[in-house]
Amino acid sequence: MLKPKIDPTKIRAVAFDVYGTLVDIQNDTEMFDVLRAVFGEHGRNLTFEDRDAMMRQPLELRDLPDFLGVQVPTEAIGRLEQQLATEVASIAPFKDATETLSRLRKAGYRVALCSNLSLSYAPPILELFDGLADVFIWSFEVGAVKPEPEIYRKLCEKLGCEAHEVLMVGDSLKSDHAGPRKAGLHGFHLLRSGEPVVPETFRSLTEVADWLTGPQVQQPLQGQRPD
Repeated sequence: MLKPKIDPTKIRAVAFDVYGTLVDIQNDTEMFDVLRAVFGEHGRNLTFEDRDAMMRQPLELRDLPDFLGVQVPTEAIGRLEQQLATEVASIAPFKDATETLSRLRKAGYRVALCSNLSLSYAPPILELFDGLADVFIWSFEVGAVKPEPEIYRKLCEKLGCEAHEVLMVGDSLKSDHAGPRKAGLHGFHLLRSGEPVVPETFRSLTEVADWLTGPQVQQPLQGQRPD
């Protein structure tokens, strides 16, 4: 771990990205690429702006043709839904995820999960981390995607914390490091392998918990975790 240049005793809450950070899709079928191929066959070339727009709305897969203004046969949508169900069923937590969230909550930190995702990807996360997070911030609920400032503002608002009291951790430099820092939070990059490109880098979720709960840190909320 590269030594973070902030005082851990000033942190009151820790927010985690979800996909690629807390969980892995073991049967990742690259659904957006699949959607692009299918919708492209029917005259609608999806862009990354379309992808973000879809994640700002609580849409089921069957809602997408009307939302995007394209006619797609019911049979094609059915096949897409089957593929999506297979992908969602393969979601599994990284081995250090559950323990890290548990350690942080026991130490008195408020814990949040903050993710850009579509409606179908939220239920398995709620089930996997039930009782381990105080706040869930989904892009489709707040109408904003990382790294847009509004999603971090909503995060802090629901946590009941000032931006400088919140640590954000995730595997995206753009969404979990640069975006939060621009919004006044402490953004840290989770890089499980490879060479770090920013000083604010953790190698594992365990390192996050070790840094915030180690003997050198006097947790400001120890035994006083707010409800």
